[in-house]
Amino acid sequence: MIANNRRLAWGQLAMVAVFFFFIMPWGRVKRVLVRTLVISLLPLLIYTAAGWSSQAGIFAPVRTFRSLFDPDVDGSTRWRDIENYDLIQTFKQNPLFGSGFGHPFFEAVTLPSVTRDYELEPYVPHNSVLGLWAFGGLVGFSLLWAIYPVGMFFTIRAYRWSRTPAERIAALGAAAVQICYVMQGYGDLGFGTWGPVFTVATAYALVGKICVANGAWPAARRS
Repeated sequence: MIANNRRLAWGQLAMVAVFFFFIMPWGRVKRVLVRTLVISLLPLLIYTAAGWSSQAGIFAPVRTFRSLFDPDVDGSTRWRDIENYDLIQTFKQNPLFGSGFGHPFFEAVTLPSVTRDYELEPYVPHNSVLGLWAFGGLVGFSLLWAIYPVGMFFTIRAYRWSRTPAERIAALGAAAVQICYVMQGYGDLGFGTWGPVFTVATAYALVGKICVANGAWPAARRS
Protein backbone atom coordinates (compact mmCIF):
# COMPACT_ATOMS: atom_id res chain seq x y z
CA MET A 1 0.00 0.00 0.00
CA ILE A 2 2.77 2.42 0.88
CA ALA A 3 5.46 1.33 -1.57
CA ASN A 4 3.13 1.23 -4.59
CA ASN A 5 1.00 4.23 -3.53
CA ARG A 6 -2.31 2.55 -4.38
CA ARG A 7 -5.26 4.70 -3.40
CA LEU A 8 -7.65 1.85 -4.05
CA ALA A 9 -5.93 -0.28 -1.41
CA TRP A 10 -6.97 2.19 1.29
CA GLY A 11 -10.55 2.02 0.03
CA GLN A 12 -10.41 -1.77 0.20
CA LEU A 13 -9.10 -1.64 3.76
CA ALA A 14 -11.95 0.69 4.76
CA MET A 15 -14.61 -1.47 3.08
CA VAL A 16 -13.31 -4.63 4.76
CA ALA A 17 -13.39 -2.84 8.12
CA VAL A 18 -17.01 -1.79 7.51
CA PHE A 19 -17.96 -5.34 6.55
CA PHE A 20 -16.29 -6.74 9.69
CA PHE A 21 -18.12 -4.17 11.79
CA PHE A 22 -21.56 -5.18 10.52
CA ILE A 23 -21.05 -8.96 10.54
CA MET A 24 -19.43 -9.30 13.96
CA PRO A 25 -21.72 -9.52 17.00
CA TRP A 26 -22.25 -6.65 19.38
CA GLY A 27 -19.77 -6.40 22.21
CA ARG A 28 -17.98 -3.87 24.38
CA VAL A 29 -15.45 -2.93 21.68
CA LYS A 30 -18.13 -2.49 19.05
CA ARG A 31 -20.21 -0.25 21.31
CA VAL A 32 -17.17 1.92 22.03
CA LEU A 33 -16.49 2.22 18.28
CA VAL A 34 -20.07 3.27 17.58
CA ARG A 35 -20.00 5.93 20.29
CA THR A 36 -16.65 7.21 19.04
CA LEU A 37 -17.92 7.35 15.46
CA VAL A 38 -21.04 9.28 16.45
CA ILE A 39 -19.03 11.78 18.48
CA SER A 40 -16.41 12.29 15.74
CA LEU A 41 -18.82 12.41 12.77
CA LEU A 42 -19.37 16.17 12.80
CA PRO A 43 -15.64 17.05 13.22
CA LEU A 44 -14.81 14.64 10.37
CA LEU A 45 -17.36 16.27 8.08
CA ILE A 46 -15.98 19.73 8.90
CA TYR A 47 -12.41 18.48 8.32
CA THR A 48 -13.38 16.97 4.95
CA ALA A 49 -15.22 20.08 3.81
CA ALA A 50 -12.34 22.35 4.85
CA GLY A 51 -9.72 20.25 3.08
CA TRP A 52 -11.63 19.33 -0.09
CA SER A 53 -9.83 21.93 -2.19
CA SER A 54 -6.83 22.54 0.05
CA GLN A 55 -3.25 21.53 -0.73
CA ALA A 56 -2.08 21.73 2.86
CA GLY A 57 -0.27 18.69 4.19
CA ILE A 58 -2.72 18.22 7.04
CA PHE A 59 -5.48 17.52 4.49
CA ALA A 60 -3.59 14.80 2.58
CA PRO A 61 -6.12 12.09 3.55
CA VAL A 62 -8.93 14.23 2.12
CA ARG A 63 -7.07 14.63 -1.19
CA THR A 64 -6.57 10.88 -1.38
CA PHE A 65 -10.26 10.29 -0.74
CA ARG A 66 -11.26 12.90 -3.31
CA SER A 67 -8.96 11.41 -5.95
CA LEU A 68 -11.00 8.20 -5.88
CA PHE A 69 -14.04 10.00 -7.28
CA ASP A 70 -12.99 13.26 -8.92
CA PRO A 71 -11.81 12.77 -12.56
CA ASP A 72 -10.16 16.21 -12.58
CA VAL A 73 -7.69 15.35 -9.82
CA ASP A 74 -5.10 13.74 -12.09
CA GLY A 75 -4.58 12.15 -15.49
CA SER A 76 -4.89 8.59 -14.19
CA THR A 77 -8.35 9.17 -12.74
CA ARG A 78 -9.44 11.03 -15.91
CA TRP A 79 -8.20 8.15 -18.09
CA ARG A 80 -10.31 5.66 -16.14
CA ASP A 81 -13.35 7.91 -16.34
CA ILE A 82 -13.10 8.07 -20.14
CA GLU A 83 -12.43 4.34 -20.37
CA ASN A 84 -15.51 3.59 -18.26
CA TYR A 85 -17.59 5.71 -20.63
CA ASP A 86 -16.20 3.77 -23.61
CA LEU A 87 -17.04 0.46 -21.95
CA ILE A 88 -20.62 1.59 -21.37
CA GLN A 89 -20.91 2.55 -25.04
CA THR A 90 -19.49 -0.86 -26.01
CA PHE A 91 -22.14 -2.56 -23.88
CA LYS A 92 -24.91 -0.52 -25.51
CA GLN A 93 -23.95 -1.88 -28.94
CA ASN A 94 -24.83 -5.45 -27.93
CA PRO A 95 -26.41 -5.42 -24.47
CA LEU A 96 -27.60 -9.05 -24.50
CA PHE A 97 -24.45 -11.00 -25.41
CA GLY A 98 -21.77 -8.30 -25.51
CA SER A 99 -19.00 -7.87 -28.05
CA GLY A 100 -17.17 -11.03 -26.96
CA PHE A 101 -13.76 -11.54 -25.41
CA GLY A 102 -10.82 -10.95 -27.73
CA HIS A 103 -12.37 -7.85 -29.28
CA PRO A 104 -11.23 -4.33 -28.35
CA PHE A 105 -13.76 -2.12 -26.62
CA PHE A 106 -15.33 0.65 -28.67
CA GLU A 107 -13.64 4.02 -28.12
CA ALA A 108 -16.46 6.52 -28.34
CA VAL A 109 -13.93 8.93 -26.86
CA THR A 110 -10.46 8.12 -28.17
CA LEU A 111 -7.84 7.41 -25.53
CA PRO A 112 -4.10 8.00 -26.02
CA SER A 113 -2.56 4.96 -27.67
CA VAL A 114 -0.30 2.88 -25.42
CA THR A 115 -0.39 -0.31 -27.49
CA ARG A 116 3.29 0.07 -28.39
CA ASP A 117 4.14 -0.57 -24.73
CA TYR A 118 1.09 -2.70 -23.83
CA GLU A 119 -0.69 -4.21 -26.81
CA LEU A 120 -3.46 -5.80 -24.70
CA GLU A 121 -4.76 -2.48 -23.36
CA PRO A 122 -7.83 -2.31 -25.70
CA TYR A 123 -8.78 -5.87 -24.69
CA VAL A 124 -8.14 -5.72 -20.93
CA PRO A 125 -9.67 -2.52 -19.55
CA HIS A 126 -8.81 -1.25 -16.08
CA ASN A 127 -12.43 -1.65 -14.95
CA SER A 128 -12.87 -5.41 -15.14
CA VAL A 129 -16.48 -5.24 -13.93
CA LEU A 130 -17.60 -2.92 -16.72
CA GLY A 131 -15.40 -5.01 -19.01
CA LEU A 132 -17.54 -8.06 -18.20
CA TRP A 133 -20.65 -6.07 -19.09
CA ALA A 134 -19.10 -4.85 -22.35
CA PHE A 135 -17.65 -8.19 -23.50
CA GLY A 136 -20.22 -10.59 -22.01
CA GLY A 137 -23.41 -8.59 -22.15
CA LEU A 138 -26.27 -9.27 -19.76
CA VAL A 139 -26.11 -13.04 -20.26
CA GLY A 140 -22.36 -13.42 -19.95
CA PHE A 141 -22.07 -11.03 -17.04
CA SER A 142 -24.84 -12.76 -15.09
CA LEU A 143 -23.29 -16.20 -15.53
CA LEU A 144 -19.73 -15.11 -14.73
CA TRP A 145 -20.72 -12.83 -11.85
CA ALA A 146 -22.75 -15.54 -10.10
CA ILE A 147 -19.61 -16.94 -8.48
CA TYR A 148 -19.25 -13.85 -6.25
CA PRO A 149 -22.64 -13.83 -4.48
CA VAL A 150 -22.47 -17.63 -4.17
CA GLY A 151 -18.98 -17.42 -2.67
CA MET A 152 -20.03 -14.73 -0.20
CA PHE A 153 -23.15 -16.73 0.70
CA PHE A 154 -21.01 -19.66 1.82
CA THR A 155 -18.57 -17.30 3.51
CA ILE A 156 -21.34 -15.84 5.69
CA ARG A 157 -22.62 -19.31 6.53
CA ALA A 158 -19.12 -20.46 7.42
CA TYR A 159 -18.76 -17.52 9.80
CA ARG A 160 -22.22 -17.82 11.39
CA TRP A 161 -21.86 -21.55 11.98
CA SER A 162 -18.21 -21.45 13.05
CA ARG A 163 -17.31 -23.50 16.11
CA THR A 164 -13.79 -22.24 16.82
CA PRO A 165 -11.89 -18.93 16.59
CA ALA A 166 -9.79 -20.43 13.77
CA GLU A 167 -12.92 -21.03 11.68
CA ARG A 168 -14.19 -17.50 12.33
CA ILE A 169 -10.83 -15.98 11.38
CA ALA A 170 -10.65 -18.08 8.22
CA ALA A 171 -14.17 -17.01 7.20
CA LEU A 172 -13.44 -13.33 7.87
CA GLY A 173 -10.19 -13.58 5.90
CA ALA A 174 -12.04 -15.19 3.00
CA ALA A 175 -14.60 -12.36 3.07
CA ALA A 176 -11.81 -9.75 3.03
CA VAL A 177 -10.21 -11.45 0.03
CA GLN A 178 -13.47 -11.39 -1.94
CA ILE A 179 -14.24 -7.76 -1.11
CA CYS A 180 -10.75 -6.65 -2.15
CA TYR A 181 -10.93 -8.74 -5.32
CA VAL A 182 -14.20 -7.23 -6.55
CA MET A 183 -13.08 -3.70 -5.67
CA GLN A 184 -9.76 -4.28 -7.40
CA GLY A 185 -11.66 -5.61 -10.40
CA TYR A 186 -13.72 -2.44 -10.57
CA GLY A 187 -10.79 -0.14 -10.01
CA ASP A 188 -7.72 -1.56 -11.70
CA LEU A 189 -7.27 -4.80 -13.68
CA GLY A 190 -8.32 -6.99 -10.78
CA PHE A 191 -9.81 -9.84 -12.79
CA GLY A 192 -6.80 -10.29 -15.07
CA THR A 193 -4.02 -10.78 -12.54
CA TRP A 194 -2.31 -13.80 -10.98
CA GLY A 195 -2.88 -12.88 -7.34
CA PRO A 196 -6.53 -13.99 -7.14
CA VAL A 197 -5.60 -17.44 -8.45
CA PHE A 198 -3.93 -18.04 -5.09
CA THR A 199 -6.18 -15.94 -2.84
CA VAL A 200 -9.78 -16.09 -4.08
CA ALA A 201 -9.59 -19.76 -5.05
CA THR A 202 -8.14 -20.60 -1.64
CA ALA A 203 -10.84 -18.54 0.09
CA TYR A 204 -13.61 -20.42 -1.72
CA ALA A 205 -12.02 -23.78 -0.91
CA LEU A 206 -11.70 -22.82 2.76
CA VAL A 207 -15.28 -21.64 3.28
CA GLY A 208 -16.65 -24.61 1.37
CA LYS A 209 -14.80 -27.06 3.59
CA ILE A 210 -15.73 -25.13 6.75
CA CYS A 211 -19.42 -25.22 5.81
CA VAL A 212 -19.31 -28.97 5.32
CA ALA A 213 -17.27 -29.54 8.49
CA ASN A 214 -19.46 -27.47 10.82
CA GLY A 215 -22.81 -28.43 9.29
CA ALA A 216 -23.58 -25.09 7.64
CA TRP A 217 -24.12 -26.96 4.39
CA PRO A 218 -25.06 -30.65 4.00
CA ALA A 219 -22.18 -32.88 2.96
CA ALA A 220 -22.64 -35.30 0.10
CA ARG A 221 -23.86 -38.69 1.21
CA ARG A 222 -21.29 -41.43 1.13
CA SER A 223 -22.15 -44.71 -0.52
